[in-house]
Amino acid sequence: MLIDQAHIEFEVSLDKRYTSQAPELPPEVIDYFMNESQSRFVKTRYAENNIYRKGFEENQKRIDDLRTLVVTEDVEVLPVPYEDDNYVQVDLSALDANYWFFLRGRALVTKEGCGSSYNRLKLVQQDDLEKVLDDPFNAPTYERPVMYFENGNIIVVSDNSFTVDGFKVTFLKSLLK
Repeated sequence: MLIDQAHIEFEVSLDKRYTSQAPELPPEVIDYFMNESQSRFVKTRYAENNIYRKGFEENQKRIDDLRTLVVTEDVEVLPVPYEDDNYVQVDLSALDANYWFFLRGRALVTKEGCGSSYNRLKLVQQDDLEKVLDDPFNAPTYERPVMYFENGNIIVVSDNSFTVDGFKVTFLKSLLK
C-alpha cells in the first residue's frame, strides 16, 4: 500500500474524509499515528508480549506476520580505531534497509591453512566481555568469534589467529522513516 492510499484509508476509517464536522488532520499527524501503530504491531509479534506468549519464529503465525520484514545484508567490516588489531566493527548505519531488530549475524573469517567461511558468532554482553576474552573455554575462535553491540555498531573480536573479512547480518527492517 502506498502512503497516499494509507492516508485515505486512515481518514475514511476515522470518518474524517471531506467532512466539515471536525478539523482535518494534517499529514504529519496521520504519519505519526500510522508509524506508532506499525511499531506496536511489530513489537507485539516480535517479542512475547501478546496473548499467545509467542515471539518471532516460535510459531507459523508469528513467522507469517513479520516475514516480509526479514532482511539479510552483507556489510563491510572496519578496524576499530581505539582497540587492538583483533577488533573489527560492523557499521549498521551502512545497511540499505532500516535496521530495527537483530536476528542473526555471521562473520566471514579467514585463517591461514583453513580458508574462509561464514561462521556463527557468540554474542556477549558488555559486562561479560573481559571475562569471556580471558576464559580459554569461551574466548573467540575461528569457529566462533565473539561479538557485542557498542555505539550502534556490532564489534567482532578475534584471537589474532584469524581475520574477520566480512559480515552478514539478518534483521527485521523498520518501515518507519
